[in-house]
Amino acid sequence: MRSSSNTPRPKFFFLAVTAVALSACTLITEVSDQPTAEVGDGPAGGSSSIGGSSGIGGSSGIGGSSGIGGSSSIGGSSSSGGTSSGGTSSSGTSIGSTGGDSTGGDSSRIPALKVAAADSHTCALMVDGSVRCWGTNTFGALGTGDTVLSWTPIVVQGISDATDVSAAGWHSCALLKDGFVRCWGGNSNGELGDGSTTDRLAPVVVEDVSTATVLDSGSTGTCMIVDQGTVKCTGTLYMDADPSLDVAGNAPYPVFPGITATSVCDGALHACALLSGGTVQCIGYNYTGQLGSDTAVAGTVTQVTGISTATALSCGGAHTCVLLANGTVACWGDNTTDQLGNATLPFSATPIVVSGITNAAAVYAGGDFTCALLNDATARCWGANELGQLGNNSYLNQATPVAVLKRDLSGPLEGIGAFAAGASHACAVLQSGGVYCWGANDGGQLGDGTTINRPVPTFVHGL
Repeated sequence: MRSSSNTPRPKFFFLAVTAVALSACTLITEVSDQPTAEVGDGPAGGSSSIGGSSGIGGSSGIGGSSGIGGSSSIGGSSSSGGTSSGGTSSSGTSIGSTGGDSTGGDSSRIPALKVAAADSHTCALMVDGSVRCWGTNTFGALGTGDTVLSWTPIVVQGISDATDVSAAGWHSCALLKDGFVRCWGGNSNGELGDGSTTDRLAPVVVEDVSTATVLDSGSTGTCMIVDQGTVKCTGTLYMDADPSLDVAGNAPYPVFPGITATSVCDGALHACALLSGGTVQCIGYNYTGQLGSDTAVAGTVTQVTGISTATALSCGGAHTCVLLANGTVACWGDNTTDQLGNATLPFSATPIVVSGITNAAAVYAGGDFTCALLNDATARCWGANELGQLGNNSYLNQATPVAVLKRDLSGPLEGIGAFAAGASHACAVLQSGGVYCWGANDGGQLGDGTTINRPVPTFVHGL
C-alpha cells in the first residue's frame, strides 16, 4: 500500500487489497438485467443517478496493451493498458455486434469509449474527449482538484480532447489529441512526469513529451511511445532487490534503447515493449520470471523466449501476457493464483499458452488475474478471484478461463467494445457506451454508488 511519504520501494499493489468475509460480498443468485440504484447516497462528490446512453462506443484497435490497470478496446485507431494496466493499441477492425446488458434510458448521456482500472479507482474516456473517474482519491487520482472520494463518476478538470486514458496505483493519465500527456494523482515516485514528486490534485503536463501515440501506467510509473517508436518512462522502474540498480526520474527517460516499439506496458515492477516484428523485450524485476526468459538477468533488457508473432501485450503485477497473431494468448511470470492459465506451475520464466483461448482479440493482465476479450465481444478471465474479479459469480480462483457473466446470470456479458483489468477489479465498456465493473469495491472503484464487492458486472452509475 502506497503511503504519502516518498518510500523508495512500495509494496506490490496486488497485495494491497485484502479479501473480505463472504458475508460482506454474497454471491448473486437473482438480479435484474437492467441497472437500478442499489444504494442511494454515496460520499460527497458522487452521484447515484443512473441510466445508460444510446451513443455508439468507439474503440481503439486490436493490438492494444494494458498494463496494471491498463485499458484497451477494439476497433478504430487510437493509442491506449491497460490492461490493462491503462492500455495501448494500434489500428484494428471492430468486432461483435451491439448487444448484451442494456444500459437503460437516457439518450442524452455521453457514451464511454475506453476504461482504465487501477488499484482502487477507475477512469473512463468519454466520446467527447473528456475523462471521468471514480473511487479512492487520497492523492488526487480522480483529478477533481481535491481529495474527496467519489463512489460514482465525476469529471476530471481541464481534459476535453483526450484520445486515451490510463490509470494504475494511485495516479491517472490522459493522452491528448496533440500528442501531449497529462497526469494527476500520487507522485511520490515521479510517476506524473512533471519534474517533481509532488502529488497533483488536477492534471499537469508531462515534461518533454509532445509526440506520444501510446500510453500505459504502472504502479510506480508511466510509459509512453514517442517519436514513432521510442519508449520513454517516468517514475521508478525497479530492477533488483538492490535499490542502487533502480532507474528513476520525475521526467521521462528512455527505456529499451535502439528499438522501434509499437506498444508498451508498465507493470508493478517491470515493463515490456512490443517490437514491430512481433517480438517482445522486457526489463525490471525478475523474481518470478516476468521478464520471459530462463537466462534473464534482472535490470537488463531481455528478449522474451519463443515470442515472434505477438500483436498486443499486457503487464500485470508480476506476470506478463501477449496476444498472438493466431488468436491465442501466452503468459509468463508469477502463477501463484493461476494467472498464467495453468494450475501445475508456481511460476514460469518462459511463455506458456493459455488453454481454451483460440479467438482472442485483446489481452489484459490484472494484479494477479488475466482476461481476454474475444472476437465475439465476450470476455473470459482466469486467476485470482477472492474478490470476484473474474466476474463469474464466484470467489474461487480459476486455473482455466471462465466467462464474464451478465448481471442476471443468463449467459456471458455480450457486446463488449473495451475492457480493463486493475489490481482486483475489472471493467467493460459495452458497444452501446455503457460501463460495467466487478470485483473489489473497497474504494468505490466499481462506480455503483456502494463499496460492496461484486462477483458479476454491476452498472456504473451515470455513464
